[in-house]
Amino acid sequence: MDAMLAGARRVFTLDGARVVFARAIDRVRRRVTRLDLEAVRRWCAASAIDQAAWAAAIDPGLWAEASAFESDLRNRASRLLASAQGRYGGGGAVALLYFLVRLRRPHYVVETGVAAGWSTAAILAAMEQNGAGHLWSSDFPYFRHGGNTAEIGLLVPGELRPRWTLTTRGDQVNLPQILAEMPRVDFLHYDSDKSRAGRAWALALLRPKLIPGATIVFDDIQDNWHFRQIAGDRPLIFGENGKFVGLLDRGGRDTWK
Repeated sequence: MDAMLAGARRVFTLDGARVVFARAIDRVRRRVTRLDLEAVRRWCAASAIDQAAWAAAIDPGLWAEASAFESDLRNRASRLLASAQGRYGGGGAVALLYFLVRLRRPHYVVETGVAAGWSTAAILAAMEQNGAGHLWSSDFPYFRHGGNTAEIGLLVPGELRPRWTLTTRGDQVNLPQILAEMPRVDFLHYDSDKSRAGRAWALALLRPKLIPGATIVFDDIQDNWHFRQIAGDRPLIFGENGKFVGLLDRGGRDTWK
């Protein structure tokens, strides 16, 4: 009996030690992750430039148009979202996306992540003003809302939808299907899987069809180091309320002016 108790105590002690060790490792991992995120956010904040000043220096009239569009969209969204079944985040880089599409006049645009359709509406409205372009968007059913897809892009007015193709089976399925339909990609707005692996996978898949002068916009770059790793020494970063957007131009930063 004494031997059995001694053995049980050894097992308990070993199991207890494993639990304590695992918890200690988890605490260290969380602390390292937290410190890493803080470092990413400091880098973003230190690198960010004023979006309005940058855009107005390129084309003040176009930036005024973009700002007016954003104001109108926010007024309309406040009414539409009040009666929506789901809860959706606020629009991020609405004016910036409108401005970039009007400025660069892309014909083939890919967007990942739609939700209520803030960015979708901005891109499509700018295309309509340009008189050219088509948008392919990738999203997935909102399982928190019972797999609802009816409200995806609810901010997009009917008159803009002829320029829009929406797929809702997730990026892993959608993006290969979308790319098979496109001769090239002129413009990419990435706002879906924010993990480093998710961003890297999508960019690797899209890269063969990105034209040399493609415009690439990444949302929420403060979440990890992915954008810094691909942006080089002179990134274009814009920030607001602790969130940051990264802008890449495969022709080089100096081609904006």
